Amino acid sequence: MILYKILKSGQIIYKWLSQFATTYRGVLPAGIKPDETYLQFSGYSDYFAQSFILPVQIYTLNTTSYMRVLEIADKINDAVTEGGVLIGDDDIKIKIDKGSPFYQDKPDEDETVRAGYINLIVTIYGGK
Repeated sequence: MILYKILKSGQIIYKWLSQFATTYRGVLPAGIKPDETYLQFSGYSDYFAQSFILPVQIYTLNTTSYMRVLEIADKINDAVTEGGVLIGDDDIKIKIDKGSPFYQDKPDEDETVRAGYINLIVTIYGGK
């Protein structure tokens, strides 16, 4: 049951995040060179209707500016709105709200990588 919820909710969140940038769940696949801007998150699930914080990392390669990272964070901010957003399918509904803090810079990975992360508050309803 929990395995199903983690897989299914992860697929739904992955699909939703993919509208903002190339998205990876977990670590980057071996041998893959990521797009210049990409998102990363990990699977997670909790009790029915229990909210949890889902950190989403935003990376931009080949730059010394945080501008593109902030643009992606801003697009996600606008999509979530102040009242949250409901995504899902016939079986699972997921409410996404903004966490606090919503955005933070990550320490520089190297000279030409800029990164930040956003905190989403996720509540999963339904599932087997």
